[in-house]
Amino acid sequence: MLLKDIKEKAAIIKEKTDEAQKKASEVEAEAAKISDFAEKVGIEKGMAEGELEKSKPILEEALAALAAVQAKDIDNLVKMPTDKMSIAIKFCFDCVAAYLYWPIKPVEVLKSEPKRGLEITFIKDSYDLTKKILTGKGSNGVLRDMQSFGEYQDKLTDESVELAET
Repeated sequence: MLLKDIKEKAAIIKEKTDEAQKKASEVEAEAAKISDFAEKVGIEKGMAEGELEKSKPILEEALAALAAVQAKDIDNLVKMPTDKMSIAIKFCFDCVAAYLYWPIKPVEVLKSEPKRGLEITFIKDSYDLTKKILTGKGSNGVLRDMQSFGEYQDKLTDESVELAET
């Protein structure tokens, strides 16, 4: 009877040991996956930190340029006839409008008249809408909005960034 009890307990112990080994193998496999994932995250983190370091001088330059903007500069732009304003300035204000969640027109693709066999494709600006906001908010209000961009930057969408990059 004692031998039978020992054999039964040994069988139970073997069964539990096999279950524990199976569980340990599953845990090891999961730990390996987590380790691989952590390694990939570490690599991506390093790359992101590198990109961040590269972008800091650009950010500092942009902040310095913004600090140099005065209300009279915005007033001068608002007073400038739209047809005399360069397309670059209009697109800069489209970017400001998108970043500050001001309304902009849906993207409309335009093509230039062919010159010397070249046709240029570009998007129509929204400066007429932006100019209304610039006029309505006043130069001090616009300047304040631009200087408080930090409140908006976490709300930026990929679409806003893509628009600015075009």
